[in-house]
Amino acid sequence: MRELYFLLLTCYLGAMSNEYASSLISSLIANPHWFENIDGLPNAIFLGVVVAAHSIGSIVAFFPAPWLSDKCGRRVEIMFGNIAMTAGFLGHIFSR
Repeated sequence: MRELYFLLLTCYLGAMSNEYASSLISSLIANPHWFENIDGLPNAIFLGVVVAAHSIGSIVAFFPAPWLSDKCGRRVEIMFGNIAMTAGFLGHIFSR
């Protein structure tokens, strides 16, 4: 049961990090001062790339995911992905 709870915790923290990134991008876009500090952001194409960057990582990971899950197992792949997302989330929080 402890292993199951640990896996569920990593899934929950992974979902939290996805929501944090989405809300961060939304709040940055709503902030007019953010546009002043970044060159080229009034360009609609560049703004679209900034917003889509969060999803581009999922698209890139989509292709090796079936091969890795067949080779290593789905449980290991899910745990690795969630731990990596959680580490990135915590690294961003503590880098301030």
